Amino acid sequence: MNLYLLVFIGCGMGGMLRYLTTLKINSFFGSYYPLGTLSVNIIGSFIIGLLFTVISNKFSANNEAADQLKALLITGFLGGYTTFSSFSIETINLLKAGELFVALLYITCSVVFCIGFACLGTVIGERL
Repeated sequence: MNLYLLVFIGCGMGGMLRYLTTLKINSFFGSYYPLGTLSVNIIGSFIIGLLFTVISNKFSANNEAADQLKALLITGFLGGYTTFSSFSIETINLLKAGELFVALLYITCSVVFCIGFACLGTVIGERL
């Protein structure tokens, strides 16, 4: 299947799931603090670490199936599910609202937890 089409399909599904997940989290915790975006980015970071490792370990480097899985799931689905742009504007909005501490906490949590969960995903992926 065409890799562009796989990215398109995956991105649409990931974007829709991000939207629904963020709505659900924000309806539970409120939307003033960007917990929805933080959550999807942490979850997505874990999944990308896991999937990238599993796909890389299970398929040879020049394998068409691996390329299709990466296009659909990593570039497409997880590219649509996670969001750096929302993280950026939410940080700016916190700063504009005078929430310097919360903005710095959000930045720190995003970087530490996303990288940490991506590492955890790779460790688990290595064991599968």
